[in-house]
Amino acid sequence: MKWEIILIIPYLSRSLNVALSNRKTPPLPETVQFPADVSFIDAHAHLLWPNLISDLPQILSAAKKVRVNRIVNIGINLKDLNTILKFPTEFHSVFHVVGLHPEETIKLDANWEQFELKIRENADKFVGIGEIGLDYWETKEADLRKQQEIFFRRQLELAVELEKPVVIHCRNAEKPALKILQENIYQDIPGVLLHCFGGSQKYLEMALARENWMFTVPTSVVHKKIHRLLALKVPINRILLETDSPFLKPYPDLPRNEPQYVVYGAQEIANLKEISLEMVARQTTSNAEQFFSLPSRNTN
Repeated sequence: MKWEIILIIPYLSRSLNVALSNRKTPPLPETVQFPADVSFIDAHAHLLWPNLISDLPQILSAAKKVRVNRIVNIGINLKDLNTILKFPTEFHSVFHVVGLHPEETIKLDANWEQFELKIRENADKFVGIGEIGLDYWETKEADLRKQQEIFFRRQLELAVELEKPVVIHCRNAEKPALKILQENIYQDIPGVLLHCFGGSQKYLEMALARENWMFTVPTSVVHKKIHRLLALKVPINRILLETDSPFLKPYPDLPRNEPQYVVYGAQEIANLKEISLEMVARQTTSNAEQFFSLPSRNTN
């Protein structure tokens, strides 16, 4: 047994287990030398979070300086939906996805029709429905889990109707979430994006078998084993970059996560896959453009 441990651990400690206790945030990877057509897309950020929306012009400016020229903002409740409908048009590098986060579903039962109607009436303002799904990490009660499933199905039906891709949250609920997504009634959804997927090898293989399902790899890939495994196992043509701002920051001494730091995640993916940062930028940008039907452009 001792020798088995010696054989297995070196690879994991080198590639997957990264201690951050003594690591300081390094300079952002150099991107200005890239050709003009190379940029990054942060495919999942919560720009409406209180500690981000108050600094939005500065955040977008900082992102642009490192070639993060487009950001997909994720709204998670009715308040976010209303804010998105009034979002300043001058921030044209920001695209919007909106839905009911699983933890929000227990709060909205009386307002579902209003929420659904507003999405239908303003469908052209959104590039997807999300983040939606199931969260069994936070929610333990059977009745509340059932409530999550009800609203998950309602939003999948809306995505079918509006022909929108979906962004999926399925923490500790990979089995039931993937089972629902594979039901025949949802097969006309144009795309499925698994956000911060943490499922076992079995469920990862199940998801990879679906050709129009994609994965976001967050900036925590810099240190978090589950996301490093995800980056290693998922082909680069199925990966989108994300920060999940203001969460999942790549380094502990950063005050918050924000879209400019998606470059840290991209560099780590490049290191793990032994490819260039430019290749990661080009492929993940193309993936995001195709998944969300974004205009093919690389400047604000």
